[in-house]
Amino acid sequence: MVIQFADRSRESNVFEGEGGGDAFIVTVTQDRLLVALAPFDRYAFLGNGLLYVLTLIALILTLLIELPIAAIYLAIRKIRWRVLVWLILANILTVPAVWILFPLLGFAPIVNLALGEIFAVAFEAWLIRLTNRLSISAREAILLSLVINVPSYLIGTFIWSVLSIFG
Repeated sequence: MVIQFADRSRESNVFEGEGGGDAFIVTVTQDRLLVALAPFDRYAFLGNGLLYVLTLIALILTLLIELPIAAIYLAIRKIRWRVLVWLILANILTVPAVWILFPLLGFAPIVNLALGEIFAVAFEAWLIRLTNRLSISAREAILLSLVINVPSYLIGTFIWSVLSIFG
């Protein structure tokens, strides 16, 4: 790329995208242009409406994955079933945070994902413990949160990968 400025023209490095619709960041220096592929934003192609629909679908899938696992865990550990109600509330709060808020942090997608998942596990464990102090210890709440979130993350990542192949 060559751009003519008032003082002189500047030429960029050679750059290449991965496909149509790629976004680039152009940095102007004293003597040249630096062009780099913008960090991938999995939401850049989505309007807000579609993002909210996908978040709702993610929430439903998360509940379909996590609640049966939690029910089995609670039955094995002989913990009160009311924990499931608080898990539903926790997911209603954490799934939109992971899907909508964490990408707004502006970090690389993998960092946003890692921070979002750490937040989800920690917040869900905290809420479960806070609302069920008589029936579950802090250690047990953290373990439960990990036991339900790891398979949920793995299955969700698999589904997203499969959809990305066809999308």
